[in-house]
Amino acid sequence: MVDEIPSLTLQEKTLLHLLDFKGLEDTFELPPEVTQKGIAAKIGAQRKHMPRILKKLVDSNMVSERRGRVQGSSQSMKVYLLTWNGISKANKIKEFAENSQIRVRDREGNLVEAKIEDVNDIIEGELSLLDIINNISEGGIFEGIVEGIEDVEELEPMPPKHEIYWHTLLQVWKDGRASVDEEDILKELRKILNISDEDHIRMQERIIRYASPVRKKLLDIYSAAYEAALKDDLITDDERALLEALRQKLGLKEDEQKEIEDKINQTRIRS
Repeated sequence: MVDEIPSLTLQEKTLLHLLDFKGLEDTFELPPEVTQKGIAAKIGAQRKHMPRILKKLVDSNMVSERRGRVQGSSQSMKVYLLTWNGISKANKIKEFAENSQIRVRDREGNLVEAKIEDVNDIIEGELSLLDIINNISEGGIFEGIVEGIEDVEELEPMPPKHEIYWHTLLQVWKDGRASVDEEDILKELRKILNISDEDHIRMQERIIRYASPVRKKLLDIYSAAYEAALKDDLITDDERALLEALRQKLGLKEDEQKEIEDKINQTRIRS
């Protein structure tokens, strides 16, 4: 029975994230995941909130702060690593989280109850503990990963009202769809926050492009179109033009298109 859904604070998520990088105190060149930007992306926080979050952890002797060389950067940057107190606390958080019961959507589409530590076995994945926790719905259900969302705030700074609406949209589309009731709530919220229809459409299209369930559907659409065009074992120039137009309409990258086509081609060769 699902009765203990893990709800971690951003400080606790930071400790859990940094646990993967313990033992790097004497390392000359550190990974970008231990910088403010790297931590923010992993725990799902805005970059502007990280100084406050990390200061509390440093003041409580859970995290150490220093400047160091970071992979991919020519300048030294502030980096953060767990102290012994931090490692002890992070291990307790990890144990609690791994043993928490949730419901998981398996590869056949069924919801099964399981401990978080067993999620990767069920979905045949290799997700980090924090990735799983960050994508559990309020109902205690894990259905997949919302990919790419964490970088949007860095790419596109927003005024406060837009930021409130943006995070509401994220929650609405986390399961890959917006219900009728949710659409009504969004309409009322747009009136309160004075969000234009154009801004709503722009934000929603960006989320739909990256939300995992929706993203999978877009990939499936292109796969079906390519398989249909390949029925006679030949892609004509007209068919290629149509496929390219479809790729752009779906917002797929060229490498995603190539990966889909290569996979289908290999399957046909084997069969």
